[in-house]
Amino acid sequence: MKSEEIFFQNLNNIYDVIQVINSCQEILKDSITLIEHKFVIERYMITKYLDRKQAIDIYKKFNLENPEYLLGINLYLVLNPNNCVNLELSSNEVIIENLSLQLLCFCFKKTIKYLNK
Repeated sequence: MKSEEIFFQNLNNIYDVIQVINSCQEILKDSITLIEHKFVIERYMITKYLDRKQAIDIYKKFNLENPEYLLGINLYLVLNPNNCVNLELSSNEVIIENLSLQLLCFCFKKTIKYLNK
């Protein structure tokens, strides 16, 4: 095997490793999203305790990382302006409902992505 062929074979191997690493990073990021949401929701369901700042930070972070979700929410609010509420002023139940909706949409999005592979 020529040195040039060996170089390109090694380059392909490196590319394959990078693809695996990128896939692992996406899985890790998705897992963190799921765990954050589930932890806040389940802790509230069991204890009725809600760290409001933590919950709202998770909600906002999700919106920034998932623009398609935020677009859907904004379209809903345009069509239903009376339902617009400031999350910081909302009840704990409304915050949990919003986190639950995010989690549902996230799982649906990932299921669709998986089925399309």
